[in-house]
Amino acid sequence: FSVSASGGMVYAGSDGGGVYALDAASGDLAWKYETESEALAYPTASGGMVYAGSDGGGVYALDAASGELAWEYRTRVATSLPTVSGGMVYFGSDDAYVYALDAETGELAWRYYTFGIATRSPAVMDGVVYAGSRDDYIYAFDAKTGALTWRYGVYGDATSAPAAVGGVVYAASLDSYVYALDASAAGHVHTPPYAPPPASSAFHRYDDDRIYPGKPAWTRSAGDGGEWRYSSPAVAESGVRERPTVYSGSADGRLYALDAESGEELWRYEPGGGNNATSPPTVAEGVVYFGSDDYHMYAVSAETGALIWRYRSDSNIVYSSPQYYNGAVYVGFFEGLHTLNAKTGEFLWRFEIETGYADAAAANGAVYIGSDDHHLYALDDESGEMLWRFKTHGAIRSTATASDGVVYVGSNDQYLYALDAESGDMKWRYRTEGRRVSPPAIAGGAVYAGSEDGHLYALDAESGALKWRFMASPFGGLRYAPAISDSVVYFTSWDGSAYALDAASGELLWVFKTDSHVHSAPAVWNGMVYVSSNKTLYALNAAAKKRFQRTSQYCHDVMRAVLWLIEWTYPDEDCRFGDDS
Repeated sequence: FSVSASGGMVYAGSDGGGVYALDAASGDLAWKYETESEALAYPTASGGMVYAGSDGGGVYALDAASGELAWEYRTRVATSLPTVSGGMVYFGSDDAYVYALDAETGELAWRYYTFGIATRSPAVMDGVVYAGSRDDYIYAFDAKTGALTWRYGVYGDATSAPAAVGGVVYAASLDSYVYALDASAAGHVHTPPYAPPPASSAFHRYDDDRIYPGKPAWTRSAGDGGEWRYSSPAVAESGVRERPTVYSGSADGRLYALDAESGEELWRYEPGGGNNATSPPTVAEGVVYFGSDDYHMYAVSAETGALIWRYRSDSNIVYSSPQYYNGAVYVGFFEGLHTLNAKTGEFLWRFEIETGYADAAAANGAVYIGSDDHHLYALDDESGEMLWRFKTHGAIRSTATASDGVVYVGSNDQYLYALDAESGDMKWRYRTEGRRVSPPAIAGGAVYAGSEDGHLYALDAESGALKWRFMASPFGGLRYAPAISDSVVYFTSWDGSAYALDAASGELLWVFKTDSHVHSAPAVWNGMVYVSSNKTLYALNAAAKKRFQRTSQYCHDVMRAVLWLIEWTYPDEDCRFGDDS
């Protein structure tokens, strides 16, 4: 978090929830405004007002002198610093929109959907708004109407806040380049320099018989312009077909079932009334369970896609992946954890907590779920009675993992925790350098988890001691659970890549760059790794016999990406110039 200063006052947001105003000379607190969750970035002071966004989805306009609320505008998550210009407030959001609000009233003037998280503050110059997005584009909009003036595609997320001066727009991307673009290029659309599968077909199969690690067997885009950006794929074997099937939800509102070997579509289910199949599916006992933004959770036949039952939440989109355990389905809604009969969808019990993002985990008669109130809860799986709770110092949006009497969970306070499953007492904790820690995976006496610092960590499951860590990307956070198979760890990064590492040593075996941002955990089945980017679902060869050779050129590329961050983040320890081993 940073601060801004204006008129003898200093304004700052807090991860504890709140916007602070301090006297610049003395540091005395002038006022504090409580937000319902973290106040992101830093507030913007302009025209006697202070504008700030929060992790809970609110953009606030506060009187700079008193801190009184003038207006509030709700989004899913406001992720960028607001920019104030010409009586308007511009900002990007985690819901992929760039917004323009009237600075005085908070009324929406326009918004534009970018197909990727708009993470940084927009720039304004000569009546045009410039913004980057994690869909790999830099955008220019008419400041009054929101009409698209131009967009420029880059190879990697356009994650920097653009700067506009003298008729030129400057922006950086995860491809390690800084771009200088002509601001007057009206009507120009430049596509990224990668070559995705042929646009003539949603499905592309690679028939080349040469097999090498990370080679795609097939790829598939979602139908009708949809995206895979909300749903991690799930793989299960069908009882009748006796062949594995890949299940994945899409932003076109449908759940797809694809043949895992060929990629051919078997069936699709369209709930209707929603725009996104928002949660990763879970497959159990011949049934696929998934959530949608039409406020329902669905149960459909894994074989045919026929609807078995559906359950409506009180008022919220279903982001949480359902958890099947002992004949029940546990799913987190924003208003709490709901437990349903797996066969009928009948409501069994509910536990009210601040949740919605974390998935439940169940083992040994207990259900574990994290909350935005910073706690991990352990509940009796039959009654919902709280067995214990453990408090961290950040929201828990990571799924817990239970193994051998220990519960492992990551928190937004940078720590990975190991707790006694029966009592909730802490056995150990390990601090990463990133704000958010991914769901952990356990195998061979080790705990594997990613962090927003770009590293995958391998820790001793008993003591929490570091075995090794691997830096995937200094700009790409690791938010999704790794998968482990045959002594290989597979994981994805926000830099748009899928990785395979030796589980014992952390040595890189292969890396595959997708065509866009990755919002999913990998699924591994029978020698294949299934990964979805925003745009494409991939089936990759998991073979790891031929090891990736970490050359000095590779190390140079990593070093080049972090030169200006060298004071606080470091490249992989194995990277040394002139070392080809």
